[in-house]
Amino acid sequence: MAQAEGRRVDALTAFVAAAHGFAQAEMMLYRAAAQYREGALRGNDAGHALQAEANGGCAARGSRIPPRWRPCFAPVSSGS
Repeated sequence: MAQAEGRRVDALTAFVAAAHGFAQAEMMLYRAAAQYREGALRGNDAGHALQAEANGGCAARGSRIPPRWRPCFAPVSSGS
């Protein structure tokens, strides 16, 4: 909701917390989706590195096309 409502800082905080929680629960595809969204919001080199790491983690778990499944795990408004 925070991202859809334009609350960038709140959205970043939520994605970081979600990625951490999913990692603790060993829900790695969900973690990757949250990590990817965090990277997209950051938009800098560190953000791009997070996105690459998330895509790599998904590939290691058998996902061939992360953009197709990502909205299922971390839905956000279009264009993000």
